[in-house]
Amino acid sequence: MKYAVIEIGTNTVKYSLFNSKLRLIARELDYLRIGEDIEKKWLSTEKEQKALSIIKIFFNRAKKSGAEKTIILGTSALRNFRNKEDFSKTVKNVFCVPLKILSGEKEAELTFLGASQSLKNVLKSKKGIYLDIGAGSSEIIISEKNNLIAQKSIEIGALSIKEKMLSPFNSKSIILEVKRNLRKNITKHFKDSIFLVGVGGSFTTAASILLKQKTFNAKMISKKIFIPDQFSKLENNLQKISLRTLCRSYNLHSRRADLVQSGIAIINSFIEIISPEKIYVSTEGVSKGIVVKFTLK
Repeated sequence: MKYAVIEIGTNTVKYSLFNSKLRLIARELDYLRIGEDIEKKWLSTEKEQKALSIIKIFFNRAKKSGAEKTIILGTSALRNFRNKEDFSKTVKNVFCVPLKILSGEKEAELTFLGASQSLKNVLKSKKGIYLDIGAGSSEIIISEKNNLIAQKSIEIGALSIKEKMLSPFNSKSIILEVKRNLRKNITKHFKDSIFLVGVGGSFTTAASILLKQKTFNAKMISKKIFIPDQFSKLENNLQKISLRTLCRSYNLHSRRADLVQSGIAIINSFIEIISPEKIYVSTEGVSKGIVVKFTLK
């Protein structure tokens, strides 16, 4: 049996295809950036039409690939739009598949289910934190022996703070605000951990740059163990590189590259607070998590 997931995120629409063993066999991204409308709390007609066009392409791809089950889900940006119910009804009417708009807590749970699958043998006897830094929000999960202990979703994301960081003065004040928010939400329970698993585009892009990848290699990233100092040095180095050079040097889409700086700033703010010994990066998250959840029913 094959499972297809179309995940409408704040920055991308992601198509993932999994086989019966829950292995990823195909993935494709479209950088729609639906989160550009998030300040208005309203999904524009233009973005809605573009989203429907992208969903149609991925939906047809799932059919041609022989997927017996196709799931369409939305995360941070969609759950904050006031007209999300109208969009959900349109998706259901067009594709005859319900759009599952995840709450922050559910997104955190599914992130853990997806990310922990690839690392369960490595981390089975340890206590740590999973951190998914998305474009619109961040999900924090505490785990012990591969069990979810607690989760928290906070409205801090790479896109949501990017515009505020454009000037050096604003950049410093925004990062201080991020750190205050993280300290408020990360209790002693969260801080008492020995490893960190990074999930989402900010972590995977940072890992790919650290490994000097010209072509994204998920297997190489998931096998690597990083240390906190690598991310702080990367943040300093990237301040000297233009967006154009970043895109060209690491083969990044412009709508991924322009979130690297703000994403890594959030990563380092988090690292500063919890001081993990080791950092793992998972290239799996919500999309795989919802398939895992479905197969456990």
